Amino acid sequence: DIIFEAASQDAVNQYAKKILENGKDIIIMSIGSLFDDDLRREITEIARQKECKIYLPSGAVCGIDGILSASLDQIDEVTLVTTKPPKAIDSSIKKRTVIFRGTAREAVKEFPKNINVAANLSLAGIGFDHTHVEIVIDPVATRNSHKILAHGRFGRLRAIVENMPNPNNPGSSYLASLSAIATLKRILNPIQIGA
Repeated sequence: DIIFEAASQDAVNQYAKKILENGKDIIIMSIGSLFDDDLRREITEIARQKECKIYLPSGAVCGIDGILSASLDQIDEVTLVTTKPPKAIDSSIKKRTVIFRGTAREAVKEFPKNINVAANLSLAGIGFDHTHVEIVIDPVATRNSHKILAHGRFGRLRAIVENMPNPNNPGSSYLASLSAIATLKRILNPIQIGA
């Protein structure tokens, strides 16, 4: 009934349309693949026609529900600051270094396996081209941390999560895996919590 993608952006590009065309729902973990506006529009239209759902777990951050709710009015700015230990991206870095500063669209292109949270935040909020992202490598960091800062007519939002790295993939947060399981449970549960 539900196909669960946890492979790569390429897997989403290759299989999402086929899955939806066959009347199956999909859970997408490689949310960064949806920076491709044409792909996103196409799978959304197929899902509507086939009466299917595309589920995007919250992943390694908290606050997505707040951003989603705030987006019903005006959000002026959204910034994501992600800090990771060197082993998550580049073990050769020996001092705190900002390795990326730019839009979410650029971030998910450059770091397809490490910054899916930026894609999710963009889709919930003000889009890939208006969501600011900063990626920091810090040798002192022992956890992957994500800080979301947003403001608009709703007020101000500040959410900080310090995640344990996934034991099987230090480039990803353990909370992202738990979020995937929570999404499956939410689909099955008659009580729906969140935005």
